Amino acid sequence: MAAVLSSAVLAQACNPITTRPDFLPFPEAIEDTISTGLTQAVRALASALQAQGLPVDVANERDGFVETHSFDVRTGERRGGDAYHPDRIAVLRFWAEETPRRTTRVQAEAAIRWTVDPSLQPRLAERMAGEDHPARQLLDRVLDAIKQRFSNR
Repeated sequence: MAAVLSSAVLAQACNPITTRPDFLPFPEAIEDTISTGLTQAVRALASALQAQGLPVDVANERDGFVETHSFDVRTGERRGGDAYHPDRIAVLRFWAEETPRRTTRVQAEAAIRWTVDPSLQPRLAERMAGEDHPARQLLDRVLDAIKQRFSNR
């Protein structure tokens, strides 16, 4: 019985199905700690994105991942992911991990496409938006809202 239970737990832990992408955040990604658990952090991130009028594509509490659809930073409208307008088309992504202290470590990026090259994998055509880019400013507003929401805990 113990062997069967151990096998079931191991199989669940090694579940290859995830909503997280198969790449890590950019080295320039913003990292912060939020004073709440993983589930609440993911829900709050999705809610903060929606409050900014942004189209949330993925918000998975189990995986600790939130991502917008490609959007126009001027209007918040959903756009095709292959649109080449680095001055205004972006995707915001958040990787969240619960810490032993029951807080959540968040890595956040504002990705913009810097080139249209069909020979590149989509991730290789992206880069982190600079601090003066509107997508980065949106990212900062979302993170500030989350930190403020959970700062009194």
